Amino acid sequence: MSDASGRAVEIATGQTVRLPLSTTATMAGAVFPAAADAAAHLVPDGLEPLRVTPARTALLLLSVEYHRIDRNQLTPYDEFGMFVPVVPASASGRLSALRGGLGGYTWQLPVTTEPARALGDIWGFPKTVADIDLADDGRRRRTTVTVDGQQVLSLDVKRPRAVPVSYGARSYTDGGEAVQAVPVRVDGTGSVAPGYNRGAVELGDHPWADQLRVLGVESRPLAVCAFEGEFVIDEPERVKSA
Repeated sequence: MSDASGRAVEIATGQTVRLPLSTTATMAGAVFPAAADAAAHLVPDGLEPLRVTPARTALLLLSVEYHRIDRNQLTPYDEFGMFVPVVPASASGRLSALRGGLGGYTWQLPVTTEPARALGDIWGFPKTVADIDLADDGRRRRTTVTVDGQQVLSLDVKRPRAVPVSYGARSYTDGGEAVQAVPVRVDGTGSVAPGYNRGAVELGDHPWADQLRVLGVESRPLAVCAFEGEFVIDEPERVKSA
């Protein structure tokens, strides 16, 4: 577990957590091809989608089950992230991607509890309280997300074989007054593997699902990923404008 010292922050529900925030979680997700021009409309000024071809970017759909938050200040909850891979739009920002600036812009982040939603305010994460039905037998995870009574999607992921992993990345948010980069780190076991027959998504009738269709998200992913272990979320950093 990460160092017990850190800055104490009280969230809107009255609980206090420390930053960097140490959690333990299991995650399973899939990466889908998406239209870069359409994805550009989802990200704020100061960021741009990372293009894998002139016309294509990607979208990561990630199902997360939290088991511990800090020193158990919050009840464990589930979360479902929708991320567009991005780099800062400035020339210096593009260069910083080579030094750890590459990350994902958090487009939507439904969660299952109000304290979990309030926790996201620390970093400006766009959290919404939703129904997340998660079925996991240790080898395969199926997650269904419903918001305001409308199904957004169902994601099915077969976990690839796990190996020890330790790496850092950045998650970008609007952050209210400015775009923010949130350093995150994972330490545990996990892996990434080609999609093939390891994953699939079914889109529902919620407006978010319609936006995913505009992105051209297909039923089969390019890749699947999984992780289990410690997930640490650090202090947000303001992204300098171009």
